[in-house]
This record gives sequence, C-alpha cells and structure tokens, in this order.
Amino acid sequence: MASFKPALEQGPADQDTGLTNKFSCLSGRSPDCRFDGYYVSLYKHPAIVTAYNYKREIIMSKLLSISFRRIFIGLTALAAGLAAAQDIPWANSAEDVGMSSERLQRINTVMQRHIDAGDIQGAVTVVARQGQLVHFETHGLMDVDNNRPMQEDSIFIMMSSTKPVLGVAAMMMIEEGLMRPEDPVSKYIPEFADMQVAVLKDKVMEQVSPYRVDPENPPAHRLVPAAREITIHDLLTHTSGLASGGLGTAVSQRPARDTDSDLASIIPQYADYALDFQPGSRWAYSPGVGLDVVARIIEIVSGQDFNDFLSERIFGPLQMNDTWFNVPPEYQNRRVVIEDRDMSRFFDRPPYKVLVCVRRPVQHSRRLSEV
Repeated sequence: MASFKPALEQGPADQDTGLTNKFSCLSGRSPDCRFDGYYVSLYKHPAIVTAYNYKREIIMSKLLSISFRRIFIGLTALAAGLAAAQDIPWANSAEDVGMSSERLQRINTVMQRHIDAGDIQGAVTVVARQGQLVHFETHGLMDVDNNRPMQEDSIFIMMSSTKPVLGVAAMMMIEEGLMRPEDPVSKYIPEFADMQVAVLKDKVMEQVSPYRVDPENPPAHRLVPAAREITIHDLLTHTSGLASGGLGTAVSQRPARDTDSDLASIIPQYADYALDFQPGSRWAYSPGVGLDVVARIIEIVSGQDFNDFLSERIFGPLQMNDTWFNVPPEYQNRRVVIEDRDMSRFFDRPPYKVLVCVRRPVQHSRRLSEV
C-alpha cells in the first residue's frame, strides 16, 4: 500500500456544519491514503475528510434503511416457510424451466479454467430455477495435501452467510412481538445505556471520525457522549458505530475470551467500547460484534441459548442438520481445507458459543436460499 502525507488546506466554510478546514490528500488518485495512523479509501472518498463526505454517509444510512425494510419483507417470507421446507427437486431438464443445458455446462468449463490457473482449489456450484435444480456439480479438491476430491456434502466456512441466518432469527422475534427494531439495546442489556464516541481531538473536527484506524498508532482523540442510544435497527444495518474498525475500535480494549465464554458473559463488556461515530450518522461494516449483540438479545427474549434457538427454529425445520458454528469432531473429515492457509482459528477454536460464522454444506445454502 502506498503511503502519502496529506496536507491541511483552507477551504470555504461549509453551509451545513460550519467547518472551515478540510483535509485533502495531495496524492493524485492513489487507492489508499494514510493520515496519522488511519486509512481512507480514495476510490470512495476523494478527500480524506470533508463535511460533504460526512453528510453523504447520512444519506447512505437512509438508503440502507430503505433496503433493510425490503430485506425484512424477504426474511418474513423465508421465516413463514420454514416448516414447509423440503429438499429441492430436480427438473426433468433445464429446458423445462427455461434454461439451456449447453450453457449450464459452461459452468464446469469456467470452474476448471480457474482451477487450472490456480485461482481456486475447488468449488461446488448450484443453479436452481422455479424451485427446481438444473445444475449441481463438484469441482477440484477439498483437501489438496491429501488429494481428496470435492464432495457434495463438503463443509465450507460460509462467513457472511451468518447474516441471513441471524436476520431470520431477528425477524422471528420481531414478528412475535418480543423485540422491536427501534428498541434501544439498553432495554435488554443495560450496560449499553451510556456509550461514548471517539472523535479527533481538535474540536472543530468533532463531527468527523476516521473510517479505518491502525490500533497501533491511533491519532489524538477524545471521547464525547453519544447523541442517542444505539438500537437493534442500528446493529442490523451496520449504522451503530460499534466495532466497525474506526477510531473507537482502535482505542478500545477487546474483551478477553476463554473456553467458558459465551454471549451472556462477553457481550456486556462491549458496552465499554467507544463508538466509531454517532449512532445512525453513517454506515460502516461491523464484522461480527454488532450481530453478536443482536444474538444475545435474541437469547434474552427467547429464553434460549442462541445455538439452541437456531437448531430448533431454523436449522431443524429446514433439515439443515449439517450446519454449525463449531463443527463437531465426528464431522471434521468433511471440512474443506484451504491450501496454504492456517484454518485453525476457524475449526479448532474453543466452544465459545459466540457468533462467528456458519459452516455448512452447499445443499444447506441452497435450501435456505430457496425457501
């Protein structure tokens, strides 16, 4: 990553915020820019920090809220169909559902091309239309060192597929009236009542928070009270400012975990985090913590351990019997081993019962997507 030194330049007063100073990166069009320990992508933000960019993030949050309402509709339909879920049948032919057998065959050609080029070691590809399968193939190897071919029931780390699963669980609780999107998190976890926001030390820049901060070298900062409490909606739409890689994340101490850790013991400790920005003022991806908090709220309102809730209310009705957050020992031989990558942090982790990622065969992804 190229590193450039930005300069502080005077600019006209902004009509909305009254800011008279703007940071601009005198680096041409480099994809990234460093300033006092934090990075900002110039492809998305031509200037490091401007009132306009801050305002644009508010607009992004509003657009995301609209999208989230649409997601709610989709998740509601999915949740309503759980009990009726069955294996997806094969079509008699691709042509019967308006697809081309010849063109579907090209998928195999493309996958093999990427395997031969060393882009991927293997894959499982699935295509369904009108509720019927027209393509389900395995490609390459699930374990290169042991020359084991990919299987239909190979267990993958699905990473962000955790989000639709948690989204369905959250919608169930909302539909049952046990929680509401606008509820403050502190209603269920009181420790989140009085949070603070990390901002740059210069008071004129109080309304601006860096997007990505190096925790080893954070810029001078101070803490200010959050303008309002974070809500369930904020967490589900990544607009809470909690642990999204900004200034607050960099200056906060991550809670220690051990083999006895669970959501009930870990989540209240995140209330000590400084937020990366004022709740609802912008969008920034929170890789896991924000959703962990939602999972803990689901535990509270449902009266069940989150993993038990998923098994009983989602995975069980969908017959997703090979879906876990931590793969049982007897199924380890089915997991995909990625070449030249240490996978121990995903597969050999203690049983935290903390939301990280869903590990499941492709058939289950297909089933969840098709319900």
